[in-house]
Amino acid sequence: MKPRPPQAHSAGTRAPQRWGRLASVVVMVVCMAFMLFGCGVNNKQETADETISPTVSPDSGGTVATGTATSLFSLTNLFDITQDATFVYWTEKVAGGSAVRRTRKDGSQGTPDILASGNDAFLSWGINTDGTNVYWTLNVASAQGKLLSCPIAGGTVSTLCDDLELPAYVRNNPVDGLLYVVENQASIGRVLRFSKTGGDQDASSAAAQFITNSGTSPAYNIRIAVDSGGSAFAFMTYMLPNLTGGSQGEIRVKPCANAAGTQADTTTQIAAGLINPTDLVVDGTNSRVYWTEYDAASGGVRFASINDVSVRGTQISTSGANILPPYAITGSFASGNTGTVFVSHNAQQASAGGIVSINVATGVATQVADQVAFPLNFVIDTSFFMTEFSYPNGLAPSRLMKFTPG
Repeated sequence: MKPRPPQAHSAGTRAPQRWGRLASVVVMVVCMAFMLFGCGVNNKQETADETISPTVSPDSGGTVATGTATSLFSLTNLFDITQDATFVYWTEKVAGGSAVRRTRKDGSQGTPDILASGNDAFLSWGINTDGTNVYWTLNVASAQGKLLSCPIAGGTVSTLCDDLELPAYVRNNPVDGLLYVVENQASIGRVLRFSKTGGDQDASSAAAQFITNSGTSPAYNIRIAVDSGGSAFAFMTYMLPNLTGGSQGEIRVKPCANAAGTQADTTTQIAAGLINPTDLVVDGTNSRVYWTEYDAASGGVRFASINDVSVRGTQISTSGANILPPYAITGSFASGNTGTVFVSHNAQQASAGGIVSINVATGVATQVADQVAFPLNFVIDTSFFMTEFSYPNGLAPSRLMKFTPG
């Protein structure tokens, strides 16, 4: 049965609850399955001027070695996040709909800016920016999903595509100037690409269909990463339609310079036999790709060479006391297969999640931040900015977090 996302609920905030280990695993799996896969609802027109007042809550939010942790805002169901030199931008569910917001990275802003909002309940998903505009997806089925954009300061919302099937993450490719979008619809699972200025483009057009899907399992695409250092490749994860286990996940790659319309099963397979690969990061310096596998018992962080097919990849860190099921990943790399990956991990209790750094050469994992309820996506410059995702099941409220190492 196809998983469905949480339905619209009132935006209440309840105290965290502790669960027994078995119950917590069940809750975690169900919540993450709900979160990752969309369903169709009736769309209404987005607006750029709706007033929504968040609760500003600059309370303590966790630990970062000898640094400081701040909860910038207590909001509702923050999902994806992106940044430029001055601002962080994110997607979230708000009362009665969804929104795209931004705030200054220095923490000086009392209330986040609302760039766009509307009545598409629980549907804002991926977000990215090129420094001029912000681009985001609305995760809707029945060919009603959307790719939207607006200027980074807000303004007119433009529709770049309105016939997507459950679009997930969107990534800007600075090499070819196009936007890459993955769909996480079963038996479709396409990777599409669109012009930033092309108006309302047709998802079924030949130009948009970068990678199609033959309908073979697994069909769900979750992430895409674009390596802009040189040839430019698009990497994407394939996984099962839920997070209950199985080893059918894959990572495949296709050069962005290649023509549109390639079947998924004829792209290059980097790794297979994976357990719920939820995110990936490209190390262009050493021709590697790293990914997270979301599983409480057997998940972890692995890598494989971009140039050689590695069926399972090489494990550098496992799920354990300091890295519960890992979800999002980013990294900083240097020559000689050295560097660090940073991973958010979704704890089995409401406030035990956080970020770990992993030395890719030694596999040593170090806790960077903790006491976060179901952290999802994050960005890094001199500080970490992280989104929390709250569920309608009594877990902690959602926050935008800033962690500054000492």
